[in-house]
Amino acid sequence: MKWITLICLLISSTLIESRIIFKRDTDVDHHKHIADMYNLLTERTFKGL
Repeated sequence: MKWITLICLLISSTLIESRIIFKRDTDVDHHKHIADMYNLLTERTFKGL
């Protein structure tokens, strides 16, 4: 149960952050950074499981 909550928090915080960045600047580098960050978070989370 703890892990499900953690995953949801990670995903929601990533989405919120990406939304802020998209509003501010739609540069390709930002999109790539978000994708990399998201992959890293999910990788770490699943390794923790």
